[in-house]
Amino acid sequence: MPELTADTYPYTDENARTHVKIDNKLAAELLKIGAECRMSVSRLEQYRMCPYEFFLRQCLKLKDIETGDVKSSSIGTYFHGLIEHSLKNSDFFKRPLEMTAVYKMVAAAAEEFLSEPENRDLYYLFESSAKNRMLQSRAENFAVHDVANLAMISDMTGFRPAAEECRFGSSELLPPVKIQCKDTTAVLRGIIDRIDIRETDSETQLCIVDYKSSRQAFSEADIDKGLKLQLFTYYMAVAQGVSAFTANADKPIVPSAVLYYIFGKNVEKTDVHSYSGFASPGVFCEKDDEPENKSRSKALSGIKQAELAE
Repeated sequence: MPELTADTYPYTDENARTHVKIDNKLAAELLKIGAECRMSVSRLEQYRMCPYEFFLRQCLKLKDIETGDVKSSSIGTYFHGLIEHSLKNSDFFKRPLEMTAVYKMVAAAAEEFLSEPENRDLYYLFESSAKNRMLQSRAENFAVHDVANLAMISDMTGFRPAAEECRFGSSELLPPVKIQCKDTTAVLRGIIDRIDIRETDSETQLCIVDYKSSRQAFSEADIDKGLKLQLFTYYMAVAQGVSAFTANADKPIVPSAVLYYIFGKNVEKTDVHSYSGFASPGVFCEKDDEPENKSRSKALSGIKQAELAE
């Protein structure tokens, strides 16, 4: 994929751009492209969104200036950790699930997550000021709300978390997603926030969930432009290695939904038998003989079960 940096350009001023085509050999060296091009799905989306930012971050390795403030990305990482550790707690599956138990789960998740060596910098950042401690406390309060919501969704749909923070790629639990390009093979890797599965007598139903801390728009146009590839790439990765999560690998895999779960947002119940009743942006797969759920966003309609399975 030497053409990855061919469209990058520096800004000369606010209103003018000077396009500079980078030599293919140099581009390949910068991105370490050979017979294979190894890349995360998020980086591929970053390139489609802004080739120049991709060039600065991935080729020149420029980083944001550190200010000592807690970044939104750090809060997102903390949210991910709180939810992941909470859902791994055996108390999450006890019923009835009291709110006092949820508070204890999130408190235990916070202590466990921040005690991990790779997260100690975040711990010290939270402790560095009263403002940062307030942001930490706010994140934990949101996490309590979300863990309770996720338990409710699990009870009402019959889907159960099968994996949290599941990696796919070379030497990972799930194999990489490979796409043959003109001059190389793109080998895509990533981390799937959550994989939910519902087993029936005849099939294994699959839902891919990606956590977000802010509202996400979702449209078919974004998919066509390569701006929203994560969820579908995640589905491809899980579909080729779903035997790791199900007791019966012989049953057909049926896609149920690929969606974002927005932290801190209320969940709207309209259909207790499927994911299609929850106000999360994504694609919900319906069978043709099922009545359309009128409360869903328009962005969620138009892609049927059979089309996603292809």
